[in-house]
Amino acid sequence: MISLPDLDEGERSRTNCPSCGGQGTFTASNVDGTILFNCYKAGCRVSGRKEVLASSHFLSQIFDQKEIYHEAALEKS
Repeated sequence: MISLPDLDEGERSRTNCPSCGGQGTFTASNVDGTILFNCYKAGCRVSGRKEVLASSHFLSQIFDQKEIYHEAALEKS
């Protein structure tokens, strides 16, 4: 199992690969509560995704957007 960095929603990281040791070849991104990771070094096959709990900040953004859409829909009717 690969140790993944703790990333906030929308955050990205580029580090040395924990599997092959490639310098600066390992990327990880938090996209909608999923950590996507990949090593770009030729010959290293490390890649994948891991579901993570959404942060309170991310959840509040979602609820704020839904409230804005709801208010806009009410104004149109």
